[in-house]
Amino acid sequence: MNAGTILVLSIVVIISFLAAWNMYKDKKKGKSCSSCPSSSFCSGHCSSERMVENILKEAKKRK
Repeated sequence: MNAGTILVLSIVVIISFLAAWNMYKDKKKGKSCSSCPSSSFCSGHCSSERMVENILKEAKKRK
C-alpha cells in the first residue's frame, strides 16, 4: 500500500467511526433515527410504514 491509499483508508475509517458514534449517542438519548429532526418523538417506523402502505396501494392498483 502506498501513502495515498493509507491516507484515504484512514479517512474512511475515521468518518465511519464518527457516524457510528453519533448514532450510538443519539440512541442513548432516545432518538430512534438520527436523520429525522423529530426522531425523539416518533416510534422510528414512520418511513417504513409509509413504504409498506405505498407498496400495498401499488399492488391493489395492479389487480
